[in-house]
Amino acid sequence: MSKFARDGKNANSAVLVNVTPEDFKGESPLEGLYFQRELEEKAFELGGKNYFAPIQRVEDFMNNRKTDCLGDIKPTYKPGITYSNLNEILPKFVADTLKEGIKYFDTKVKGFADNDAIMTGVETRSSSPVKVTRNEELMSESVIGLYPCGEGPRICWWYNVCCC
Repeated sequence: MSKFARDGKNANSAVLVNVTPEDFKGESPLEGLYFQRELEEKAFELGGKNYFAPIQRVEDFMNNRKTDCLGDIKPTYKPGITYSNLNEILPKFVADTLKEGIKYFDTKVKGFADNDAIMTGVETRSSSPVKVTRNEELMSESVIGLYPCGEGPRICWWYNVCCC
């Protein structure tokens, strides 16, 4: 996310992990919502149950250890942050995919995998968690006049890197 003046100390980006119905525990059409709720509840608890966001330095995330201090990059999340190990709340396939993605992005954007880069999470709603079937006109098959959009749930992490 970018502030209007785009003059913050950090460059913010989101890293998304694809999640499919096969990743859910059950067969309900609402499994995507249940999946999101579970991750958000875990993040709320890890953050201290006070609306602080759990954060972790990339080096610590990659090595599966709790962050206990910050480096050069300072978080900007308000109301506050809690040092965490985000691996504790993520399904293994999500954590592993994030680690691969961070390494890959670093080959494209120098410094993306900087040890001091901060991961802040979790935001789970980059698109709809419920699949709505559509007819040929792209209208909902079950609710006439409704034109749904969105393709499925993803997990989004705000990711801060220094752009100084």
